[in-house]
Amino acid sequence: FAVRSSIVSRPIAGSAPGTLSIRNGTGTTRTVPMKDVIRMTWIGASLRERTSGDLEIGFDYGSGDNAIDWTFAGEMRNRTQNFLNEVSLDSLLRRSSGDTTQRRTDLQLATRRFFPNRRFLMARFEGSEDKELDLDSRFLVAGAGGVTLFQSSSTTLSAYAGLDYMIEDYSGVPGNDS
Repeated sequence: FAVRSSIVSRPIAGSAPGTLSIRNGTGTTRTVPMKDVIRMTWIGASLRERTSGDLEIGFDYGSGDNAIDWTFAGEMRNRTQNFLNEVSLDSLLRRSSGDTTQRRTDLQLATRRFFPNRRFLMARFEGSEDKELDLDSRFLVAGAGGVTLFQSSSTTLSAYAGLDYMIEDYSGVPGNDS
């Protein structure tokens, strides 16, 4: 298979059948066969146009044990020419008869830097807590480099290698109490 590179440019109307003419920022025009075009990603001019996300907030009340659940989930993505930045937060708080019986929170921050010839670097930070599992805190820091081997409109196959470091603190575990 041929490794195809990303092209950052603008499509030009009036291309020959089966081809796509594109012009980069310096004005150079290049024509490529449509079979080599996998995906075109529009990147907005402003921060607001480049950013997308969603937010979910929930509330539930169970009268059997006077349980109240609060849920929160949100994520945001920002795509620039060379970067994809993502953040997500997922949280659940359950109170039953006035006591907190379940509390779970997960935070994830990730960034990916794209280079020519489908190469990339990525970094990730995660933090979480889970009262039900007696997990007071868990932190993960990771970094990796890789290459996209195959990409279609519905599938991406990448290979990457990297390092990560994780630290956990459980309550009730001897020698590991906060």
